[in-house]
This record gives sequence, structure tokens and C-alpha cells, in this order.
Amino acid sequence: MKHLKLPVKPSMQGKNHIAFKGGTYSVAVTAVVLAIIITINILVSSLPKTITKYDTSSSKLYSITSDTKVVVNALEKDVVINWIVQSGKEDEVIENLLDKYGSLSEHISIVKKNPDIYPDYGYYSGFRV
Repeated sequence: MKHLKLPVKPSMQGKNHIAFKGGTYSVAVTAVVLAIIITINILVSSLPKTITKYDTSSSKLYSITSDTKVVVNALEKDVVINWIVQSGKEDEVIENLLDKYGSLSEHISIVKKNPDIYPDYGYYSGFRV
């Protein structure tokens, strides 16, 4: 069986080559831009919450005041903040605020306990809930 070769116009061959070259360039640029955006997103997400989360309330209710910073800087003994909360029921605002307190000083530590797993934690820790 004979294979018939269809004639190709020389002008069409050049246009296809240019279109292919332009398409390849577009895909490459898109891949590079996407890689840069993903890298920036990963770097920003690794920053601590104290830097990336802002208090947008009008009265700055969830911000650490300068008076609090003075008190925390004057701490000489260790302070443990016990947060008794069920798993999955954590309030993001409280968690963010406790993270801010924990990052202010090495003397402050946050202990999160689930009352379903540790039902007697508060009673035996010296405080009553």
C-alpha cells in the first residue's frame, strides 16, 4: 500500500513552529511563577502566628498591651497556664492569645489538657475547675 504524503504549505509549517515555541514558553513561565508562589506561601506559613495574625477588633481586645509586656518581662518564676479544652473544641482566638503569651517569655509555658483523656487533671494539679 502506498503512503500518500499530503503537501504542506511552507507558510503553515513556520506558523505551527512559532505557535509551539510560544506555547512552550508560556508553560515554562507559568511553571516558574507557580513555583515562586508556592515557595512564598510555604515560607509565610512557617512564620509564627504572632507575626501573621493581626488583631482587627476595634478595641484591640485580643492584643497584648505594653503593660502586660512589662509584667511578663519582670517575671522571675515560671508560670504555667493550664488550658483545659476538649480536642477539636479549641477556640482559635484563645489559642492565638495563649501563643502570644507563650512567646513573650521563657518563664511562661502553656499546658493544654483534654478533660476527656485527663478527667482529674485540674483536681490533682492543685486547682479546682
